[in-house]
Amino acid sequence: MGSYLDIYTDMILPRLQAADLMLKTAEGPIEPSVAADILEISPWEVGHLMELCHLHYITPLTFPIIMEGGSSRLCRLFARQLKAGCTDNYPPGAIAYIYDLDLKAVERAFRSLGITCATGSMLRAVFARIPI
Repeated sequence: MGSYLDIYTDMILPRLQAADLMLKTAEGPIEPSVAADILEISPWEVGHLMELCHLHYITPLTFPIIMEGGSSRLCRLFARQLKAGCTDNYPPGAIAYIYDLDLKAVERAFRSLGITCATGSMLRAVFARIPI
């Protein structure tokens, strides 16, 4: 039986790293098809979000707008992170909300680690204790 760490490591982290690399190396506008691929949404959805947000092109500054509105797991996670507030101190409820996890499972993971809040650097340890 695996843990949420497997999902985080295999499905979420690579997309975050790809987005980070793209944003750090972008020279000029980002192609909608590239944004779509990284965010795991359709090019149509990217275009639709660009229209809704009145964006003529995607830049490192406007990419988060597309990401916040997208329908993929990564996009929804990003939107929930923004709603929860960008912090480095997460109580169990915040982690459950952001990552769409069962609150009781997150609370059990916290108890097993002997913590009441987790920093970003502790997320892997928390995720490793949440069975899937």
